[in-house]
Amino acid sequence: MVAKGQGNDTINILFSYERGSTMSENEKQKLDEELKGKSSEIQKEETKEEVVPATTEAKEKESTEKEIKEEIVQVSSEIQQEATSNDFQLDKENLKSETSATINEVRETIKNVNFKEDTEATKGFLMKFLKNPISEMKMVASSGDSFFKMAVILAAVWTVAVFLRQFSLMVRYGSLGSIFRASLVDSVLGIAKSTVAPAVSLVVMAGIILLLDKSKKHSLMGVLTTVTVAKMPLILAEVVSLLTVIGSEASRLTSPFMGFCRVISIVLMFFGLKELHQESDDNTFMKKFIIIQLAFYGVGIITGFLGINLV
Repeated sequence: MVAKGQGNDTINILFSYERGSTMSENEKQKLDEELKGKSSEIQKEETKEEVVPATTEAKEKESTEKEIKEEIVQVSSEIQQEATSNDFQLDKENLKSETSATINEVRETIKNVNFKEDTEATKGFLMKFLKNPISEMKMVASSGDSFFKMAVILAAVWTVAVFLRQFSLMVRYGSLGSIFRASLVDSVLGIAKSTVAPAVSLVVMAGIILLLDKSKKHSLMGVLTTVTVAKMPLILAEVVSLLTVIGSEASRLTSPFMGFCRVISIVLMFFGLKELHQESDDNTFMKKFIIIQLAFYGVGIITGFLGINLV
């Protein structure tokens, strides 16, 4: 469309052009230039009016495409959340199945244990372990379930040692013969909680490792074996702590030794789990290991309220 003012100017120019026969050459040339200029302005205004609707249409198209992309992202996020939820549910089901199978395996292992032969084999492994702990730890982690029977024996020794130490403490401080029934019951419950603490610690650590394991390649028995062997320094320290049965002065020796063995156990756990996860870079696995340890101590805070201190 041509604006009203522009139309009147054009008419005046054309009217003047009709009188061109009475004009000089300069006036005619001037009128020709003015007519061309006005024609160019009219074309620009028409082009501008055509571009405005096109620009508006482009913006509407861009807005529609943006809405479609947002919907796609939202649907994709919902699908991913649902898949993650299903994977977690599947992990829980797999963990339940693994736990049930492991309990049955432990029962069968205990039934088939030849204490003389298996004890000798455990002693032989312990000697090799003391000479080269890192290599033996890696071998156990990579061998999977083949050392499970030995792990059961180590766990049993740990449990018995804890029970004997706690029972001796109760006897020494007179709780066993206390005339107050409440005190006796509390002492018995304390012994029971301390006795199950090693087994609970092993199961909690193994469960955390399996839940955080993205590859899903490891069995509960294999992980339990690795964790138990890594705890061997603590088992040794618990056996040594039975010296306190002889006299309380022995705690001056056994307490620092327990702390030292706890540090060694953490180092062995690092190399064992690193081999289990088949990680080659120490720095990369250190992040995973810290997360595992934080989760373990987090669970330990909860069980601590129940009187079960994880070790």
